[in-house]
Amino acid sequence: MTASLKNVLALDTATEALSVALQFGDQLVGHYEVAPRLHAQKILPLIDSVLAQAGLRIADIDAFVFGRGPGAFTGVRTAVAVVQGLAFSHDKPVLGVSTLLAMAEGARRQHGVTQVLTAIDARMGEIYAAAYRHDGKEWQLVLPEAVMAPAQLKFAEAGDWFACGTGWQAHGEQLRAGVRAHLQLEPGEGRLPDARDMLALALPALARGEGLPADQALPVYLRDQVADKPKPKA
Repeated sequence: MTASLKNVLALDTATEALSVALQFGDQLVGHYEVAPRLHAQKILPLIDSVLAQAGLRIADIDAFVFGRGPGAFTGVRTAVAVVQGLAFSHDKPVLGVSTLLAMAEGARRQHGVTQVLTAIDARMGEIYAAAYRHDGKEWQLVLPEAVMAPAQLKFAEAGDWFACGTGWQAHGEQLRAGVRAHLQLEPGEGRLPDARDMLALALPALARGEGLPADQALPVYLRDQVADKPKPKA
């Protein structure tokens, strides 16, 4: 990390998970919990708690990282609003990270896998899905982020693929029907994004100067009809 970016705060509220992570110098502190519908209530106190653990104030943060989606509309919007407010008031750069890519990074951190097929249960009978391959230096996108019905997933790639995310637990049978690849399904209730992994992905980009002004902290919803509801007739 460059000397000018020694303190970086990341947060994510895009799914049922709520997480905050802080890189300060060579140290990392953070918090992760599954807290459905409590993100807006808990996120600011949680940021204060993590800063207190590091002995820092919000003014000491050099850049802000956020989960840009896809995910729940309200959750993604919460992260964007919080980061914009904090970064704008202190004139600091921001960087959004894909929630699906963060899940792939988390799987690599915990399981050492390098080919990951991620799927988040998007409700309404749909999933958010993407696939990534790590080349030893960075992640390459193999299947672009998309929202779809589980039966619409079509995936045929060589090698072993690690399948993770709540979409696999909710729609596993339908998803596997469209996959023509050797699949290892992560056990448990389904992986959700973690701000720690967003930090790991964002730090190299921030060091390259890829941070953006606060007003360019933009969400990625994928499901346009949620963000743009039809207006009532006059």
